[in-house]
Amino acid sequence: SSEDPGSCPIRVDLSLEDPNHRGQRSKAMINWLLTVFPHARPVTLVLKQWLIERTYGMSHTGGLCSYGLLLLVVGFLQRYPA
Repeated sequence: SSEDPGSCPIRVDLSLEDPNHRGQRSKAMINWLLTVFPHARPVTLVLKQWLIERTYGMSHTGGLCSYGLLLLVVGFLQRYPA
């Protein structure tokens, strides 16, 4: 099967100049959370890889996004401190 040279297997979703865009605010919160909960980064990365291996690592295919996963991990660490 020949592949269209203009096609790309990478999916991208960009929102520019949208009044609902909260990327900078989310990034600041992520940085703060990773400072307060330093164990969250390695736990999130391991779980993300585990989800990817089971096809649940991409939100556009019904899986869990990294941001949501990080929030779940932080919630767990808040409830059960390391």
